[in-house]
Amino acid sequence: MNGNSTFHDTLNVVVTGIESETARLPQKYQLYQNYPNPFNPTTQITYDLPVDGERTITIYNVHGTWIRMLLAGRYQAGSGFVMWDGNDTKGEAVPSGLYFYGMTSSGFDKTLKMALVK
Repeated sequence: MNGNSTFHDTLNVVVTGIESETARLPQKYQLYQNYPNPFNPTTQITYDLPVDGERTITIYNVHGTWIRMLLAGRYQAGSGFVMWDGNDTKGEAVPSGLYFYGMTSSGFDKTLKMALVK
């Protein structure tokens, strides 16, 4: 993450950027299936960003209710991941069930589903 990045809540966030001029950047935006899925108690959400830019990763329940913002801000091009611990924005555990996570960045918008099983 660069100095302008922000994220909500306390999360384990790893963003990898350009390590050298010869480092290979992702060629396209990508949001991958979380792992493990189903999960308990945590899951990893991995993504690619081919250019520097704004991005958000958000969790919703099956009713479309916003649960938690995992990432929000400007990030360097590269691959990265964020962990979700199954808690909402208040730090309270959400119930078992189906959830959706989505990434939005510079015209890219993708949503995938995941299952929390307790």
